[in-house]
Amino acid sequence: MQKKHVIDLINMNDQLSPEYGPQLTNHLPMALYALYEIGASTQQIQDFATDHVKARRIRPLTKKIPLVFTPDTYKNYLGGHDYFFAHTQYFTRQVQDNGLNATLKRHLNSLTSGVCGAAFHGLLRTSYGIMARNEPEIIKGLAYWADTYKEITPRPAQLAENGIALKDLFDKAHNLHQQGHWDHISAGAPNIYSKIERVATKAEFQDLIAQNPLSHSLCLDDFRDATLNLYESLPNFTSLHCLTAVHGLRHLYNKAAAPDALNAEMGSALIAAYLSMGAPKIHWGDKASPLDLDALKGDWDIIRNSTNDHAIKLAYSALEEYRHTGKDGYLHIIKDMVKPRP
Repeated sequence: MQKKHVIDLINMNDQLSPEYGPQLTNHLPMALYALYEIGASTQQIQDFATDHVKARRIRPLTKKIPLVFTPDTYKNYLGGHDYFFAHTQYFTRQVQDNGLNATLKRHLNSLTSGVCGAAFHGLLRTSYGIMARNEPEIIKGLAYWADTYKEITPRPAQLAENGIALKDLFDKAHNLHQQGHWDHISAGAPNIYSKIERVATKAEFQDLIAQNPLSHSLCLDDFRDATLNLYESLPNFTSLHCLTAVHGLRHLYNKAAAPDALNAEMGSALIAAYLSMGAPKIHWGDKASPLDLDALKGDWDIIRNSTNDHAIKLAYSALEEYRHTGKDGYLHIIKDMVKPRP
């Protein structure tokens, strides 16, 4: 399938609700583009679209509250989880009036303060739109991000000249967790964000972030190292979203007005997510055994035929991050996800 055709297919489905069931994210636009990037056939992509909508019972958006937001008022409705249509109209007007790049530059930093809402999926949908150079999908991503916005810290996170490394902040969070502040915090929490929210509201977390600003030298490779090592230490649903969110971050970084502030907020969000999953001991620097990309041919065949939207997105992120870093750990993620499970 040509890129134009997959974008057309994504946009044909852009009237679908961004969520289904109990506030679960509609991954269709992201999964379709990921399938294209990992070499799925036209038939595989079309079949996935049909089957996914049917299996998830994703319906057209019906809740269209006719509010008109302005640059001064849209912030009053961030995280309302009822205003996706109004946010879509707002960002559509912003792009029409100011252009796409100016709209991204104006809004990315403020939205990143609420990046954990919907388990990073606002960031992810926006970044997938940027990857595809699909303006309508970028707008939908920004609207979803705004509607699911959830703040982690009450004041903007900051980088500092004498700040600590991201790795060291993860280690401090692990040590803090060992003190028992988060025992049973996940019990009864229905989703990733509700677990993160319970962490973020604790004074111990707020103090950890306030007292340990990250270094101003923090960069994308630090996020890559942290999330790859985290996923290798405990591969689960939360670490998966952390890794794919960092892949998405790469496509947003140079679009933001203040990239350093974006990094600071993302660092805080990843620490909150890490604590929410039990702060497992991370084995930093463990080197994965060599693995050749050509050895994954049969694995790609399985993934391209998969109906698992998260597996498809993870495989795409792992492939892209391998291409940028050369780290074999990303290839092992792809290899491991198709292994038979007991």
